[in-house]
Amino acid sequence: MKQVHQLGVMLCGLLLLSAAVFGQASTSGQEEVNLIKGVDGGLYEPYLPSVVQEVQTALQSSGLYQGDIDGELDEETMQAIAEYQKQNNLMVSGVPSPVTRGSLLGEG
Repeated sequence: MKQVHQLGVMLCGLLLLSAAVFGQASTSGQEEVNLIKGVDGGLYEPYLPSVVQEVQTALQSSGLYQGDIDGELDEETMQAIAEYQKQNNLMVSGVPSPVTRGSLLGEG
């Protein structure tokens, strides 16, 4: 009976140790990313300012965006992207997805 108790204590110790080791290993080396909430409520990885500037320029040329070409994916930019997406029967997210950029910039 004493051996069974010792075995149980050892197993609990191993489980706690493995949880601590694997829990730390799964988060080490990862950078924290602030996700963007699209107009559809979805969460998206951020876009490079150069990509956003390119999209803002194209949206401004099409008359959908009147803001600054600053590379910021702000509310005004996202609303203009969403309007473009609606007008072109694309998935409306408000973010410059590859499909949206391809359509807007004539790529593809």
